[in-house]
Amino acid sequence: MSAFTATEFGASQFASSDHFANKVPTQVVVASSVAPSKSITYRFPQQIIPLDDGRTLLRLREAPLLTVDSNQMHFEVENWGIKMNCEDVADLPRQIARRFLTLFSKADNNVIGEEERLEWLRILDFVDCTQFNIERSAPQYAEGTLLKKNPLTVEWHDGSNEVLSPSLASIFFPLNPGDNFSAFIKTGKEQRTLVVERISLIPV
Repeated sequence: MSAFTATEFGASQFASSDHFANKVPTQVVVASSVAPSKSITYRFPQQIIPLDDGRTLLRLREAPLLTVDSNQMHFEVENWGIKMNCEDVADLPRQIARRFLTLFSKADNNVIGEEERLEWLRILDFVDCTQFNIERSAPQYAEGTLLKKNPLTVEWHDGSNEVLSPSLASIFFPLNPGDNFSAFIKTGKEQRTLVVERISLIPV
């Protein structure tokens, strides 16, 4: 016969179970402890942000650097003063544009505080502001004379001659060489004419 009685086996079984129940499983202890904060960084791939329905482009010199807190699931954009939840990352281009235009307006109107002024100066290092100002500037009134169509050459009111881009040829379609005209123009780097619009003939 067995050396263990039913009572003894039951008691032993209960005692073993009771002893096990008082142990906290290792994996539960690990899961319930506070995990150390983890930060990772990566580059947001978009560097061109359209403004004014695409007529103006905000060109970033390098992809924005994001520091992500993997525990809190939010990130901060370095040098831009922007903090967002990770789930909203698709809205980052709009937030960058909004931040840039906010600081641009404050700086332009001389109502920017010292902290934001320093932030603005940092941001200027990451944006092609020259091209931004060119594209955003309003067209200026100008007068000139069409000298020839091939290559497209005009003499402006200040006496300077300029060979224009062939892409502007359609604007001068109604004119003959020798016609005086007025127009609204936008110039870029080195004062090259980029845009000609609202052209009109000047009566002789």
